[in-house]
Amino acid sequence: MDPQEHSRLDAATVSAVQDLLRAATAADGAEPLSEQFLMHLRPDASADGVTHLVVPGDGGAAAGYAQVDGSYAELVVHPGARRRGIGGALVAAVEKVTADPHVWAHGDLDAAKGLAAGRGYRRDRVLWQMRRTGAAGPLPALTVPDGVTIRAFEPGRDDDEFLRVNNAAFDWHPEQGGWTGAELAARRPRSGSTRPGSCSPSTASAPCSATTGPRSTRRPATSGPWARSTSSASTRPPTDGGSGRS
Repeated sequence: MDPQEHSRLDAATVSAVQDLLRAATAADGAEPLSEQFLMHLRPDASADGVTHLVVPGDGGAAAGYAQVDGSYAELVVHPGARRRGIGGALVAAVEKVTADPHVWAHGDLDAAKGLAAGRGYRRDRVLWQMRRTGAAGPLPALTVPDGVTIRAFEPGRDDDEFLRVNNAAFDWHPEQGGWTGAELAARRPRSGSTRPGSCSPSTASAPCSATTGPRSTRRPATSGPWARSTSSASTRPPTDGGSGRS
């Protein structure tokens, strides 16, 4: 049951972990890994500060998986392998990799909250997801100011302005701020080159970039990192909301 530690994964192991992720998503109604962690889940890819922890299952399957990126981690246990101590073994392995672990968890699952509490973790930060469903009714008519055109993002043309606006808006954010062209380029194969939107003055040669999408309504928090009560992060008071995973 001891998790195996890797700095990179071969294609067979990546495939087994992806099967595990699909099974967990179907069972829990929430994806167990966020985008940043999925980007590291590629065959023979390595990144500074990233460690993979795999609990092998039967027949080449993966019973559990955790990834540590610096002091942050995410983990998941296959639905068919739960209640066997695998979640606890993965958390213990994460604690050996980083002395101050912050474990992101998705779905607000009771089992995961129990695992976190049992190992001395508390809710440290909460992520709210914003979305709008069809039940909210039609959007109001869009009014575009004179001289402004809304168009798809154009790689190579809009990169610099997109990064400027993103980094100004999220200069306080530990993951979203401080992007370079490398972060933007790494997301294009997964997201598609036209995912961001941009608004540009019709007479300008360079656009004023902005992300666009449907207007959103707030929903309960779906993910947030858990910090050990014995770590330096425990000096901050607990927050409401959040979620967990075992």
